[in-house]
Amino acid sequence: MKRILYVLSRSDTAGGGEIYLLRLLSRLDRSRFEPIVLMPAEGPLREPLEKLGIEVLVQALDYGWLAPDVRWYAGLGELPPRVEKLVKLLRDRAIDLVHTNTNLVLDGALASRIAGVRGLYVCHIEFQADMPLYQRLPLDPRAFASLMGALSEQTVAVSSMLVDTLSPPIPRERIAVIPNGVEIDVYDAAFAQRPGRLRLELGIPAAAPIVMNIGRLMPDKGCDAFVRAASEVISRDPDVHFVHVGQHGLPHYAEKITAMARALGQRFHFLGYRKDIPDLLASSDIFLLTSQREGGPYVLIEAMLTGNAIVTTRCGGLVPDVIEHGKTGLLVDVDDAPAMAKSVLELLAAPERRVELARHARARVHEEFDVNLSVAKMAGVYEDVLARPAPAPGSTAAMLFLRAIAELGYLGNEMVQLKQRLKRAERAADLILDNPVMRLLRRLRGHKWL
Repeated sequence: MKRILYVLSRSDTAGGGEIYLLRLLSRLDRSRFEPIVLMPAEGPLREPLEKLGIEVLVQALDYGWLAPDVRWYAGLGELPPRVEKLVKLLRDRAIDLVHTNTNLVLDGALASRIAGVRGLYVCHIEFQADMPLYQRLPLDPRAFASLMGALSEQTVAVSSMLVDTLSPPIPRERIAVIPNGVEIDVYDAAFAQRPGRLRLELGIPAAAPIVMNIGRLMPDKGCDAFVRAASEVISRDPDVHFVHVGQHGLPHYAEKITAMARALGQRFHFLGYRKDIPDLLASSDIFLLTSQREGGPYVLIEAMLTGNAIVTTRCGGLVPDVIEHGKTGLLVDVDDAPAMAKSVLELLAAPERRVELARHARARVHEEFDVNLSVAKMAGVYEDVLARPAPAPGSTAAMLFLRAIAELGYLGNEMVQLKQRLKRAERAADLILDNPVMRLLRRLRGHKWL
C-alpha cells in the first residue's frame, strides 16, 4: 500500500478543490492507497474527512492576506521551519507521494524535493497574478508553470484550457487532463424529482420560472453582473424569480450586492450557504453562471445534470469543454450583464428551447464527467508516478531557495522594525517641537529684547 500526503490551502468545504478532494478520497481504493490530509488550519473539512476514516493533520498556513509588510516578512520567515517540519513528516511517516491540491501552496512540493519523495500538482485554476501570494512573489504565467513543473513529477489539469496555460514550459506528456467528476447518480435522482421544493419554501408560484446562480459572494464570481442582469430581466418579465446561493467571503462586498438587489424586492432571493444543492438545482429552470474566471466549476456540470438550460460567461476552466454555444448552453462575455439578460429572456420566451438545451447538456455530462471515471484516471496517474524512480533526496536548489527566503524574511522584518522606530522618533520630535511652550518661545524669539 502506498501512502499519499494531500496538502491543502483551505480547511472548509466551500471551495471546488475541497469538494473535489472529498469525492476523490471517498472512492479511492484504500487497499492500494493510504491517504493523509494536511490542512492549513482547523476547519469544517476535518469532520467529513474523519468520517471517511482519513487521518487529518494541521500545520498553520495563511496565504490569504500578505499586503502589510509585517505579515509578508513574517510569512517568509515561517516558510523554512514549516518545510523542515514537513520533511521530517515525510520521512517519519514513509510518505510515497505528495499530492499538492492547490496552486497556492509551495510547502509540500519543496519538502518533497528535499526529502526525495515523488510529487504531484493538481491545477484547478489558471495562474492569477492578483492572488495575494503572487502580488508579493511576482511571476508571470510561464514562470509559474515552470515552478510547478520543477517541483513535481507530474501535473494534473482539470481542463484542456489549463493545459494551454502550463505547456510550454511543462512538456505536454507530463500533464494529465482529468476533468472534475460529479456524483451523477445523486443529480440524476434530483432530476427525477423536478421541479424540487424551493418554490414551496420561498412562496414562489408553481408556474414562475427560476434563474439560479450558485457560488461564493465574491467579485470574481461576477455577482454584481448577476444582479444587474436580474434587474433587466425582472423589468421585462412579470413572473421570473432570481436566486443566489452561496456564502460571502467579503462582508463589504456582500453588503454592496445585497444593496443592489434590494430594489428587486421579493423577486430576488439570497439563500446563503446551503447543503441541499441537488434539490435547489432541480428547482431551477435556467442556471446563469456569471464568473469572471473559473477552474471548474463543479456547479456548472451539476446544473447541467439537473435539467437546467445554461447561460454562462466565457470564464475559462471547463466551460469550453462542456458548453457548445447553441447546443449545450449559451455563451456570453464576462461582465456583459445586458447580454446575460438578453440570453435569459430568449430562453424564458422559448420553453421548448430550454428543454432541448438541457437535454443535450445532460448527455454531455454523462459522457465524460462521472466521478468514478475521474477517480480511476487519478489512481492511474498515481500508479504511473509511483512506478518512476524517486527523486534523489537533498535538493540544493530548494535548500538555497529556503535559505534566501529566511534571509529575506529576517532583513525585511528588521526593515519594518526600523521604520516603526523612525516613525516613533518622528512623532516624539513633533511632540517636542510643536507644543504650546515651544510655540511661545518661537514667538518670543522674534522680539528684540529676548
